[in-house]
Amino acid sequence: LQSIQEVGGYVLIAMNEATNIPLVNLKLIRGQNLYEGQYALLVMSNYNRNHSSATLNYTGGLRQLQLSSLTEILKGGVKMTHNPLLCNTETIQWWDILDKASNPSMLFKTDTFARNCDKCDPGCVNGSCWAAGPDQCQRFTKLQCAEQCSRRCRGPRPSDCCNEHCAAGCTGPKATDCL
Repeated sequence: LQSIQEVGGYVLIAMNEATNIPLVNLKLIRGQNLYEGQYALLVMSNYNRNHSSATLNYTGGLRQLQLSSLTEILKGGVKMTHNPLLCNTETIQWWDILDKASNPSMLFKTDTFARNCDKCDPGCVNGSCWAAGPDQCQRFTKLQCAEQCSRRCRGPRPSDCCNEHCAAGCTGPKATDCL
């Protein structure tokens, strides 16, 4: 999982009891094929429940969505449901990742279950992170761009604009600098 950098279709993370899914190098989801015709990223039903208990008692499940390199979903939306232990996804600025022009579907069902979550690192811009720690901050490539930038950028100055053909960001202004 750690070596995946790009997905042509959609990413489905479902019915896992693992505490984290380490897709730390995933930069781009193209969305050429979409789940239910509308979703490029789905995170659903990732928990284990103690069924012998009369009250909700989750004994395991996804707590961290380690997508710290994800900077672009070209087509499609995001669906997150039934992840009672999952932390920090409400801090993500999805409009930096998604393409508004594709009119993406967004469906988030947050559980009322009391989670014990670590907060984002104080150095994270806008308090946005995928998990605790300075290496889990959301990487912005759109929302903080200078108005001269046509798509993505690597910082707030006009000289930080990416080439218009870059998906997921860049290291410089030329087409050869695309990530």
